[in-house]
Amino acid sequence: IDEDYVPSTTDTNNQTTNNQTTNNQTTIISNEEAQKIAMDRVGNNGYLVKCELDSDDNRQVYEIEIKNGTIEYNIDVDAVSGEIVKYEEDQD
Repeated sequence: IDEDYVPSTTDTNNQTTNNQTTNNQTTIISNEEAQKIAMDRVGNNGYLVKCELDSDDNRQVYEIEIKNGTIEYNIDVDAVSGEIVKYEEDQD
């Protein structure tokens, strides 16, 4: 250990940037949060059929299926941002 070493501002900034990048890549929303986002999108009507975490086009997404009578909703929610990236509505 070099006792005379004083970290420069550049060293400190690089370390902070690296930590933030690492944190952003690993932090995902919970299964329950993704379900709430999807249910809010369909007006809280229906029941949850499926909710699973999957990798889609190098992006982690929750694939969610909701059923309301004869209508089936397929919704993909980005696992990092919580953004709805796919929304499909099918009538039986």
